[in-house]
Amino acid sequence: MERGLLEDLCRGARIPVTKAVLVAGFPEEMEPNEIEESLDAAEILRRVKVHTCIYNHEVKGMVALCTHSKEADLDKVPKEVQVGGTPWTILGAEQSPTSVPESLEMDSLAQKLQALMVDEKRTREELNLALGGASTPAAPSLVEWAKELGNALKDALKPAYESAPYKRLRSFSGMSPVPSGEDDYET
Repeated sequence: MERGLLEDLCRGARIPVTKAVLVAGFPEEMEPNEIEESLDAAEILRRVKVHTCIYNHEVKGMVALCTHSKEADLDKVPKEVQVGGTPWTILGAEQSPTSVPESLEMDSLAQKLQALMVDEKRTREELNLALGGASTPAAPSLVEWAKELGNALKDALKPAYESAPYKRLRSFSGMSPVPSGEDDYET
């Protein structure tokens, strides 16, 4: 079973992941109260409450989202329990995975790459280019950056008559007959 499924169901039900477990392996026709009674009788998580049951294609069976009242280390809770002769799988958020955590694998890979780069006297830029990545552009100098900023400000602060078309305004007195040098109201 996936931890992602546990996290998704907990988020949807607004339940803290640390207080929830996924239970799989029970019969499809089993009612939630029967699941609760069976898990309570096994006495591994004290009082258990079933919040939802769904069918999971990975497990090829029903999976129940349950909350528990036990404040215990879930690493000590068995990953499988026998209920009525049938093995039920229990997955909690805090249980340690059986394989090496991905973060540790990535750390060791990074350390190996760093050691190789030191041995070969290579830079990260050369490694990136060797792996088919694009080279990173050099950062502009302070002088180039200041010139670009000045040009951008100059363009942004241009007066309106330089950056937009306009029509010259003429005088208008509103008198009739129109004095010479003025246009009448209609023009």
